[in-house]
Amino acid sequence: MADIDLDLYIAQREEARANGETEVYKFDFEGKTVEKTEGDTFTFKFKERDWVVRDSQFLTDDEKEQLEPLTADVDVAAWFMGETQYEEFLAAGGESWMFNQAFTDYGKKIRDELQGNPTRRNRSSRRAASKKSKQR
Repeated sequence: MADIDLDLYIAQREEARANGETEVYKFDFEGKTVEKTEGDTFTFKFKERDWVVRDSQFLTDDEKEQLEPLTADVDVAAWFMGETQYEEFLAAGGESWMFNQAFTDYGKKIRDELQGNPTRRNRSSRRAASKKSKQR
């Protein structure tokens, strides 16, 4: 028996999608639209709105080929967010550097979780803990 059953994983995802148990998001870029589910995306908050982004861990080979030639930050951001949503993001005052920051922070969060560090305390928490240990 295999350690990992991708057929079961795919079947569970398809079943959740068919039953309406998961949100489906559409990402448009250069006339093509791709659907992704909650498990294939991440969100970040800006201007009191949650913006949905394709998660790079779950890109198809076709998506990777479409992304590969893009080099400008604005094009990459529009690809990951979808052109329609990216235009709304810009209209709300967003910029490509903000998307890059959210994307980078999400990648760090995933790496920390994979390494067993679910959350890292912020600087002030670390300082308070340091002071407390020095007082002893």
